This record gives sequence, structure tokens and C-alpha cells, in this order.
Amino acid sequence: MKKLILTLVVILISTNILHAAKFKWKKISTNTENAIFYLDINTVYRVGDYIYYWMLVDNFSLDEEIKSSITHNMVKCSTLENRPISFAGFAKKKGRGEPVNGLDFIVPEDVPDMFEWTKFRKNSSHGNLLVEVCGISM
Repeated sequence: MKKLILTLVVILISTNILHAAKFKWKKISTNTENAIFYLDINTVYRVGDYIYYWMLVDNFSLDEEIKSSITHNMVKCSTLENRPISFAGFAKKKGRGEPVNGLDFIVPEDVPDMFEWTKFRKNSSHGNLLVEVCGISM
């Protein structure tokens, strides 16, 4: 059953990443490196114990090739652990333009080491976003 759900999620991801510019991004937090974290509230949904959501991060480091990234993620709210499912890096802000060459992939298939749970603190930039996600789905 878990494989069926993951397969369905992967199919949804591959079709939705193409329409990322149509997402309605809400600014959630900014970190000390001036990266801005956004959430599309309309895409937050629960499947069993996990909550799935889309996140956009704008990177303001001038020397970075990737100016923004869009990821589809799953979170365990009880422990504030996050796991990326898909990743797309863009050369423009807000996920605009085509993905940077080679930087759009389904994480468990192409970079299995990245498909691990990462725990975040509530007062961190990503932690603030996870708290918002968990609050929406309750």
C-alpha cells in the first residue's frame, strides 16, 4: 500500500512541477543567509501520518547558479521531520524559467541519499514553514 501511495505521489509531482509558476506562494520566513521560504497553502494535504506540501526557496547569494528551488516534501508533524520527494533548481527567482540543466529530479529515484528524514527546530526558517504546514492540515 505504501508503494502505491508513493507511486501516486510521484505521478502527481511530475505533472505538477510543470505548473509551478501557477502556485500561490505565501512567504513564511527568511533565514540568516537571506534565503526566503515560501509555501503553497493550497497544495498541503494529508495521507495517513504524513503531510505533503510544495515549497519554494529563493536564494539571494549572487554567486549561486541556482537562484530558486521548488521541492515537493513530506513531513512528520509529531517530530518536525522533513523528507524531500522532488527537486527542481532554477536560474531565476520564484521558480521562473526552465530548470537548470540536470537539476530537476525525483529524489528517491535519482539521489536516494537525499531521501532521508531531517529534523528541524521550531524556531528555524524551515522549522517555521513546517509548523505552518502542520497547522494547516490539522
